[in-house]
Amino acid sequence: MHPLSRADAIADWNKIALDAAAQSGQPLEYKLRAMAMVHVAMFETLNFIQGGYEPHLIARPPKPLDGMSIEAAVAAAAYHVLVEVYPFQRPAFAATLKNSVHAFPGSQATANGVATGTSIGAAICAARASDRPGLEPWLFESASQLRPKGPLAPQGPARTRDDDDANASIHADTSPLSWNSMTSESIATGGLSPIARARIYALVSMVIADAYTAAQDAGYSCGLCVAAAAAAMVLEAELGARLAPVSARSGRAEQDMGRKIAQFASLRYRVVPLSAMPAQADTVHEWTLIATRVVTRSGQGPAQAAHAMTMVHVAMFEALNFIEARYVSRRLVVPPQPLRMPGAAVAAAAAHQTLVALYPDEKRLLDDLLRATLEEIPPNQNKESAVIQGRYLAMNVYVQPVTMTPDIGVLRAVAGESPLALNAAASELVAARGLELLESARLNALLSEAISETYARAPDRAPQLAARRR
Repeated sequence: MHPLSRADAIADWNKIALDAAAQSGQPLEYKLRAMAMVHVAMFETLNFIQGGYEPHLIARPPKPLDGMSIEAAVAAAAYHVLVEVYPFQRPAFAATLKNSVHAFPGSQATANGVATGTSIGAAICAARASDRPGLEPWLFESASQLRPKGPLAPQGPARTRDDDDANASIHADTSPLSWNSMTSESIATGGLSPIARARIYALVSMVIADAYTAAQDAGYSCGLCVAAAAAAMVLEAELGARLAPVSARSGRAEQDMGRKIAQFASLRYRVVPLSAMPAQADTVHEWTLIATRVVTRSGQGPAQAAHAMTMVHVAMFEALNFIEARYVSRRLVVPPQPLRMPGAAVAAAAAHQTLVALYPDEKRLLDDLLRATLEEIPPNQNKESAVIQGRYLAMNVYVQPVTMTPDIGVLRAVAGESPLALNAAASELVAARGLELLESARLNALLSEAISETYARAPDRAPQLAARRR
């Protein structure tokens, strides 16, 4: 079990990830990928809860979330990724997570944080499941995107006029994992908020992984020189830290390529001006996360939890399809023409009605969350009628049995996790595609039905079976 500082969960789990990478015996490109995944998961979790930055992989709710421990959320997100990439070290990670979570007061806030962090960690793992380490970049489309047009000319060591003024050096003749301590020191002295610290860790880890990948693809003899130049530029731009990349093998071309890659990082995780905040996020995704929290609190078994998530997703899809009249319904008689009312209000009301029917003790919380959703919808839309319609349609769906007949595979990357983690990961991936609300609801319903059917048929083998369904 790793010792924890109790003061900085991000720094704690950064150190845990470093130690795990060092002990893994994997090639460097795999270690760099793992570090990037851990830090991206921690940042995306904080950004999901607190907001303030443009997301990279995880859709952000319309406003910050209350009632959860950010420390527990960060720990759960990092844990989930580490267990995925280093499964043989699971016992040590589990002991550290248990110690970490018990250190945070507020049992419900901790539970909410763990559920959110676990879901986002699962989504990050699913999003990067098809990675070929050393080939799949984070910040641009392809490693070949930065490939030089002509043959590489031999170059000697290059120094810039600023190197003598640098406060420290990033030595490209050492492993990039050893640069992490310098990054940590620079971040620690900046007086930054947790989310700002997580953002810089994520940027630096992504840029190092991508720079090494691009340099290998381009045929540079010193891929670490490119990575060192990129990391130094990011830290200088973000923190004013003067860190000169040093290596006897580093030439001007390597440094130029590193700086170019760092510029890609500047386009990620930018601050979102208040005027640019979206008025309304993907309501289906938002209520999937709400349902996940409520079902988690219920303590139900996997099969019951999976069935509850299916009921919520089917209700949202059927309600949206009723007002848009685009698909043949298995449960409702769809009108011949679309109805003019806000789909977000209809979907939220349908999800709310279903959850209240399933978990009546949570009605007060669900009422507050529904009001928050409706406040984000412009007042000139017919929200009241939409809410009534959504509730009515959900009641009609609720009294009918949900038959499980989808023919769709479910997130092979997160096989072995609970049905709630599978549902959350699926919802994150669907939300990231930027689909219309009805299409988002339809995909979530299909995925939930597949998960629920699998758990209902063979709960002990459900994760493995869900992963095999095609």
